[in-house]
Amino acid sequence: MRKIILTIVIAISLIGCSNDEDSVSPIKGKWKLVQNLVISNDEPTTLTWVDVSTENQYTFDIKNSGRIESSIHTCDGTSKKVDYEPLFSGDNIIKIEFDCIDTTENPFAINGGSFFYTLEGNIMTLSFVSDVIDEGLNLKFEKIE
Repeated sequence: MRKIILTIVIAISLIGCSNDEDSVSPIKGKWKLVQNLVISNDEPTTLTWVDVSTENQYTFDIKNSGRIESSIHTCDGTSKKVDYEPLFSGDNIIKIEFDCIDTTENPFAINGGSFFYTLEGNIMTLSFVSDVIDEGLNLKFEKIE
């Protein structure tokens, strides 16, 4: 009888646990924009990370649920992991969506799109996923919480 009860308890516990594929836990937390990538028009082309001016800095907070709170949006956004075939696949693509646009007209605002992300220590780099590689945002954020 004990084995049957124990088996039922274990089965219920396993059913109650879920492996959420849309989890954004590796990048959860509060992030502040610190740099953007500038691509020169010179030959040869150079790529330079440039500090973002204080007036264009903003923060966003990615929650465990995938909800995003932003310092420049009047609404919350959502984030989830996605595959972007055929260019990229794997766990390092995140789709970000807001139901509103930023109210500050910030040139580095993320209002929506799919981004390839990398993490190095407390720095996250977001690169806009596009069929045209040289277009879109390439931003660095520093984790502040």
